[in-house]
Amino acid sequence: MNQAMNQGKDNGKDNGKDKNMNNVKDNVKDKAINQVGDAASGGAGSHYDLAIVGGGMIGMAAAVCFADRYKIAIIDKSQFKGGVADVANKKLTENAEFDMRVTALNNSSLDFLHSLNIDITRYCPFRKVETWEEGVSPLVFDSSSVSQPHLGWIAENERINQPLLEKIHASKQISVYSNQVKGFAADKNLITLDDGSEHGSKISADLVLAADGRESFIRNSLPIGNHSVKHPQMAVVVQVTTEYPQKDVTWQRFTPEGAQAFLPLAGNNASLVWYTSPDYAAYLTSLKNDNKKDQETFNRHLRQTYPPQLGEVTAKRWVSFPLQSHHISSYFHNNVVFVGDAAHSIHPLAGQGANLGFKDLQVLNNLFLDKQSLTSVNNYETYQAKRMPLNAAALAFTEGVFRGFGNAIPEMQLLRQAALKVAGLPLLNDLLIREATGASLLEEFL
Repeated sequence: MNQAMNQGKDNGKDNGKDKNMNNVKDNVKDKAINQVGDAASGGAGSHYDLAIVGGGMIGMAAAVCFADRYKIAIIDKSQFKGGVADVANKKLTENAEFDMRVTALNNSSLDFLHSLNIDITRYCPFRKVETWEEGVSPLVFDSSSVSQPHLGWIAENERINQPLLEKIHASKQISVYSNQVKGFAADKNLITLDDGSEHGSKISADLVLAADGRESFIRNSLPIGNHSVKHPQMAVVVQVTTEYPQKDVTWQRFTPEGAQAFLPLAGNNASLVWYTSPDYAAYLTSLKNDNKKDQETFNRHLRQTYPPQLGEVTAKRWVSFPLQSHHISSYFHNNVVFVGDAAHSIHPLAGQGANLGFKDLQVLNNLFLDKQSLTSVNNYETYQAKRMPLNAAALAFTEGVFRGFGNAIPEMQLLRQAALKVAGLPLLNDLLIREATGASLLEEFL
């Protein structure tokens, strides 16, 4: 840069003026690129084989998955804020603070990520899942019963997202747009991006893959039905350290006040999910984790609620979020296909939300093989036929468990206890384990 400035001085005033004008033009150009997308972006007016709206875990995995065969745009304002290069170059050390958001990956999801050469640097495998209610022996799901070393892995979302970001940044096939989507014309597959101008910038694609979550802008722009259920409880997620390690066991306990879940992380760290009333959740989250007195109060409530097998539990951070499930009536519309939470979401009690999204991608990966297959209605119908029934079954099962265990009527309690005993029968127990690990027997019939 200094060399260029010196050359400008040596060449005289006129050349200096030309240089300044070029700098102004370059600055304007750079600004436009940053508004429309990352430096690797094709810019406004570009056409792509595949445009992915949503840069969450499923959207980014889709981009990495299909980058070997398509020219791709991926759009997300919050995920790529500041440019994908800065985010992708972030270094996650082994001793870094734990992410509040965690995901239970089953064997199928982890295999899929490994097939994309995604290396998750910090996670905790679990071999058993225990579920119980007071007065009933725990229902235990053990990986050994299906000849598997583990049932799954608990990983921080940040540790999954980071290697996906690195792959996206390194790919010449993927253009990144850090913009809000402000309009969508389904008849032309034309996406309008908010670039600060009145009319916005536009890009188009042969296929739009909507991975923009539960409140999907693309879905809400189209005449697609959506069955949504809001639950009466909130989830309080608590990052804790425990006195005793629980490295290979995750569990759920049902109480009249709500369910509690334990998800082990590396070392003596864990994530607790505490389902409770909105009022109590509001009180708990009003306590500040950077205030010593509030920390003591929160820990007192936590220790009174959670079972003693964890030993001394110390909460470090906590947040809450509402509970909502939904399922859309069609997984495609024209040349738009929906995946992940844009199509379906279930109660987090099941720990299967991300796994269902990864299953969506695995099916599409076997259908979208070339350019022609991207616009095949037969492929869209096949995808829907394979995924909608299984996602609906997962949703119905989880809703049934949540509502059944959330009911204090004595007759319902007897029914729950009977259900736990039946689920413990070897044949059914193995079937449930296979479904949870992603080795679904039902898939063979779809």
